[in-house]
Amino acid sequence: MNKYYQSLLSEKNTLEKLIAETPEDEVIDLLSLQSRLTNINDKLKSMPSLEVEPARIKLTFRGKPVVKSHGIFAEFGTEILAKFNDMITKLMPNKSTDKMLITSTAQGSFGFELEEYLAPENNNAPSPVLAQALEQSHLLLSGLLKSDEELADITEGMDKKTISAVKSFLDKLATEEAICTFNFQEKVFKFDHVGQVKSCSERLSVENIKQEENISIIGEFLGILPNKRTFEFKIGNDVISGKISTTILNPEKINSLLNKNVEIKVTKTTVGSGKPRYMMIELPKELN
Repeated sequence: MNKYYQSLLSEKNTLEKLIAETPEDEVIDLLSLQSRLTNINDKLKSMPSLEVEPARIKLTFRGKPVVKSHGIFAEFGTEILAKFNDMITKLMPNKSTDKMLITSTAQGSFGFELEEYLAPENNNAPSPVLAQALEQSHLLLSGLLKSDEELADITEGMDKKTISAVKSFLDKLATEEAICTFNFQEKVFKFDHVGQVKSCSERLSVENIKQEENISIIGEFLGILPNKRTFEFKIGNDVISGKISTTILNPEKINSLLNKNVEIKVTKTTVGSGKPRYMMIELPKELN
């Protein structure tokens, strides 16, 4: 699927859900969201027709639960797929109901081919939400083999339940002394040995990924990019940067508060020895 087309579909899906969740008396917010949705729909209509296919992945395993390319122990296969599915589900926003089908077994050493279920109620159309969750899971697993700074960038904004679901998948692999290879959109991630799996699981522990929620910070905005959802904020002589949560409907409103004394609410995430990452979770309040 064309990445720009996929991005537009994803934004359309997010806007539709935000509109459905916004109270009718919040007229200005609704008008802004509806205007953005109309713009996205116009862009989609102007694009040439694309042949879109369901998301597909190949997940294969090696180790004690696998008998060469002949088979995999049923108990392990059932449990590991359930944990993989839980990881993908947690990465999908707004409790998406998108599902995947097991369509075949996969060789190398042994595993499964999975394909997105195209639901009739969605006009048999692929879901950009599921595709993004699969891409994010692939990115996250790859990030576990990189630096604290790179892992912090990837996990920024993820809640504790999502991180816990990924860790549970890895813990199951480690306990059963298994490793996996994950193929998605011609990108391949693989573990080389069980020790690597254990090390990656430890990097997702609460001791290594520290999350502090609902922190209040007082200072002033130096700049904000509403479309990219990023900001710079001055606290005394220090300057921090961060992202703006998708739960904030109209981040452009913050531009009216530049260089004013304000209070913001953020989630602060620190990975290992990396620098803290900040996610703004509420519109700021101007202070007298």
